Amino acid sequence: MVERERDRRKRLWDELISKGGPYSISAQLLRELGIYGGAQGIWANKSVTGFVTTDSHGVTVSLLHRGTMYPDDFFESGVHYHYLSTNRPPTRDYSEIQSYKKRM
Repeated sequence: MVERERDRRKRLWDELISKGGPYSISAQLLRELGIYGGAQGIWANKSVTGFVTTDSHGVTVSLLHRGTMYPDDFFESGVHYHYLSTNRPPTRDYSEIQSYKKRM
């Protein structure tokens, strides 16, 4: 299952590059490809990645991090992400955080 998700992400990356990415693309294209969920800090796209884990939280596909509050959190190999408190249902935040903690 994990290998299938890695292959899917590779295909998405290839398509993103073929359309001018990763820098010169719109949020709309990211949404169309299922890479971005629209201003959500953590996007797991559970309908697509829920099968990867046994708890159905899925695996994070992307993070929204504008780099303004914590600009020193970007590294060559990754990013530190600060979990935010939101006004959404606690179960949704919990599920997104769990998806972020998963490793592929």
